[in-house]
Parts: sequence; structure tokens; C-alpha cells
Amino acid sequence: MLSNAKWEMFAQGLSKGETADQAYINAGYKPNRGNATRLKANESIQARLAELQERGQRMTDITKERLTDMLLQDRDDARENGQYSAAISAVEKVGKLHGLFVDKSENVNTNYVISDEPESDTDEWLTSYAPN
Repeated sequence: MLSNAKWEMFAQGLSKGETADQAYINAGYKPNRGNATRLKANESIQARLAELQERGQRMTDITKERLTDMLLQDRDDARENGQYSAAISAVEKVGKLHGLFVDKSENVNTNYVISDEPESDTDEWLTSYAPN
């Protein structure tokens, strides 16, 4: 991360695809095309931009298949070390990743039965406005 906060914001804007002019303004500078161009050419900005773009590339390289391979390797390592709860956890995560396990969810019935004989003021109100 760059020590100058505005430079950091400028580099991050460039890494997101903003033009130099737009990134310059979004970083808090007054519009100035020449200064935006000069700042973009700055060695520190270029190095930070390359770092941000590399990180973005690594994030796109993570796929479901790669995560599965990583979890299965973790499972194998855990089993070899006798860490069976960690191995089971890795298997569960693979299952969730592939939609085989669903976290428990509670199904609450919100249907109400309105009786003919009101038991309270609320029931009386509901019965008087309920469709026939």
C-alpha cells in the first residue's frame, strides 16, 4: 500500500479500469489532465498498479475446481496427521461447495386459523374483516 492516501486511491481507481482523469478526481484532486497523466507515469504508482492487477488476477484464478482440489488436499493432510475432525470438516466444505449439503433452515408456518367465535378483541377484529 502506498503511504500517500491519495496516490493509493488513484492507483486503486486505475486498477478498477477508471481513466487517469477520473481516478485523479476520485482520489480527491482537482481536475487536471496533465497532472493525472504525470501521476499515472510515476514509478511508485506503476508498481502499485502492477501489484493490484496481479492480486486481481490471482482472485480470478480461484475456481470451484481449484477450491475442491485444495480442500481434498487438506483432507488428505489432516488424515495423515490423525486430525479426523479437520478431515471431516474439509469433506463437508467440499459438499457445501458443490451444493450437496444445505445448512439447516427453520420453516415457520405463518398461516392463521380464524374461528367463528372470537377469543379476544384481535380475533373479533380479524373475523369481522375476514372475507366470507
